[in-house]
Amino acid sequence: MERNYFIFPANYMNFNFEKLFKEACDNNGNVLWGMKPKDPKDINIGDVCYIYYSNLPDGTARIMLRGTIANKNVKDTDGVQCYAIKELESINWDNSKNPHFTREVLRDYGIKMNLNKRRLKDGRIAEGKTVGDEDLRKKLEDCFYKGIGRLKLKDLENELNKKLHCALFKSSINNSQHITFKAKNGLPYLELHHFIHRSQGTNAKDKNGTPKGHPEIIQEIDDPRNIIRLCSNCHNQIHYGQLDAKRKMIEKIYNMNTNKKFFDNVYNKIINKEYQTTLDWLYAIYDASEEK
Repeated sequence: MERNYFIFPANYMNFNFEKLFKEACDNNGNVLWGMKPKDPKDINIGDVCYIYYSNLPDGTARIMLRGTIANKNVKDTDGVQCYAIKELESINWDNSKNPHFTREVLRDYGIKMNLNKRRLKDGRIAEGKTVGDEDLRKKLEDCFYKGIGRLKLKDLENELNKKLHCALFKSSINNSQHITFKAKNGLPYLELHHFIHRSQGTNAKDKNGTPKGHPEIIQEIDDPRNIIRLCSNCHNQIHYGQLDAKRKMIEKIYNMNTNKKFFDNVYNKIINKEYQTTLDWLYAIYDASEEK
């Protein structure tokens, strides 16, 4: 029997991963996806569905889950009619180094993710583009069968638990300070922080005509390496905390893994340097220069 292929865009605000993982355990590996009146009428048992979720709290990762329709008109605990989806796995996990399926990439294939159920029709060419549904389907299936970033749901759960924590966790004496909670999506709540502030990339000038920022580094400001995950406590402290605490946090983030080289390279791109070192510049951004 010929299969149809669909992309189901997940609402990034409240798609509940905790519920997803629990359902897979409770229903012999099957998960439930709510049916809606405007769904395509040709979604049938045996069809392949991809569930697309973007905007994880790291600002880079997109999760693409692949499964097969096992049943229709299954009721969940709230009495909602659902599709039962079996063999759900993630593909292209942690694709920040090679982003195959960002929203921008999908848009190039003509995919508008605001649609609830998106059928990948063979031979369709996206308007004004050279690629279409058939090419996207082939790329998705190729990723799946080659095992690129392919994880079972339990492994995905473990990876998310490892990945989603405050950047300063394990770098402080009292890790209980990194207070967080489960967000609507069932994942730990974290806040994204541009370590080099967005204001540093502005081309605006002050009243004297002096540039307030450095437009030559605007691309680096939106680089994933500049976007740090912080718990609410740390996010507020790095902005509003006491001088010594802010300086220590800045130093820890600056010295983490490959961060130092990246931030040094950003600083070296600045044309008009007012500070001797990268750290001096970072302290000034946070109004954390040493008091004289």
